[in-house]
Amino acid sequence: MFQEMLNSSSCCSNCFRQLRVDVTVDRRKWDDLDEERTESRPAEHTTLEYVPGPPVSQARHRFCSCGAHGAHTRIWQDDEISPERFSTLLKSSITTAQAKGVRMTHTELRRLVNTAIHHRRNGDSVNDALSAGFAVLESAPEPEGLTP
Repeated sequence: MFQEMLNSSSCCSNCFRQLRVDVTVDRRKWDDLDEERTESRPAEHTTLEYVPGPPVSQARHRFCSCGAHGAHTRIWQDDEISPERFSTLLKSSITTAQAKGVRMTHTELRRLVNTAIHHRRNGDSVNDALSAGFAVLESAPEPEGLTP
């Protein structure tokens, strides 16, 4: 589950925050538009002073506010991560997972956090520790009496 989140282009691999949200467009709204719709260029783009920016391949914009330039870019090494920073990464990854629809109870959340911290203290990398924590959710037994 964590690896899927990490490989997603909507999640920053540097800080584990979700940056893009899936949006569903209601096509019925477009059916109500008039047939005689006109399109025009924005007024500020038709002046002589307007100069478009550099091509996307040459732009040096940040992907995320943490400083990463892409979804799969990291600007830190595993040995640079303090326990406080790991706690922040853990919180961000949990928030992102919940935003992507992963539901967890208080007990599962506590097990995830304890497992991830335990693995990190034992010398595992950040990815391995978080993967072990999220694996607890996958191996959690389904509550009896509930149907999916």
